[in-house]
Amino acid sequence: AQANLILGRIESLPLRKRWDVITCFYDTLNHLTDRNALAAAFREVSRLLAPRGVFVFDTNNRRCYQTLWRSPATVKTKAATISVTPHFNESSRIGTAVISISPSSGPCVTAELRERCYDDADIRTLLDGAGLTVHSHESINPFSPGDIQPIKTLWVATRY
Repeated sequence: AQANLILGRIESLPLRKRWDVITCFYDTLNHLTDRNALAAAFREVSRLLAPRGVFVFDTNNRRCYQTLWRSPATVKTKAATISVTPHFNESSRIGTAVISISPSSGPCVTAELRERCYDDADIRTLLDGAGLTVHSHESINPFSPGDIQPIKTLWVATRY
């Protein structure tokens, strides 16, 4: 089997071919903090799916932001120290995390990560507006063994 890796913005991919299956994982869609951008991404997926094509993706759910985006964390290795300082704003549903990487030699690099928590109803509405039907959505914990409740939602939708 052949796999294709396409680099581009999910809202406007440079593709013409229709696909039977499209996947999008590791909370990629949560990085689209503007609802209109998420709607555009779903429309683009719908455009690229063959009739009855399947779209499988995951999103971080509210539990993820309420548990993992509340406490700072630091990981130290021989090569670097990585510090993450997260914050989740319940009213705006925006999570921000300042990530600092301090290599054992060289300058420290700092970046800010932003994500939005979308409720299931938001996602269903936007999928429907893009011509996609939800077949299933399930709360999951991808970390095994896990001692926390499911922090992601796995979605399966098809183009109608």
